[in-house]
Amino acid sequence: MTLPRPRRKPVVLAFFFNARGIAHAVFDGPRSLLRWGVKTANPKSVENRCEKALALVLLFRPSVIVVQDCDGELSRCTKSVRETIEQLATHAHERKIEIARYSRSDVLSAFAPHRAHTKHQIALAIAEILPELAPHIPPKRKQWQGEAHRMAFFDAASLALTYYADERR
Repeated sequence: MTLPRPRRKPVVLAFFFNARGIAHAVFDGPRSLLRWGVKTANPKSVENRCEKALALVLLFRPSVIVVQDCDGELSRCTKSVRETIEQLATHAHERKIEIARYSRSDVLSAFAPHRAHTKHQIALAIAEILPELAPHIPPKRKQWQGEAHRMAFFDAASLALTYYADERR
């Protein structure tokens, strides 16, 4: 007699790519964050970013990969970020992993019920949903300051939470 295998919860792996590197957030439910992090990609090449992202895909074996939609409304992506996302999408397709893309506008819509309209407000809303992240919220930046490195993680988490809030899927 063989015992049935326990069902594995679907894992959602969200990536946010920027000029510094890669941020990721791994969820197995909308209020269940498994792991998160920010990796610097040096050199900042498409191949380097893809290599780091694919290592995380192999580690977590996600059911869904969520990335930013570079062609969406309010989205700003560099050429290398676009290329990285396209290469990652190709690898996901080869491995039969669903890929979901959300624009900045989609994220703002998902966080509208929280009255979050800026990155900092979205980070605060994420900390309400996932209290373990509250100590990691960067201070609100002044106009002349650069963005805190760890804000990229909140960008990745916002993409994952937008995926869970998306009624179209």
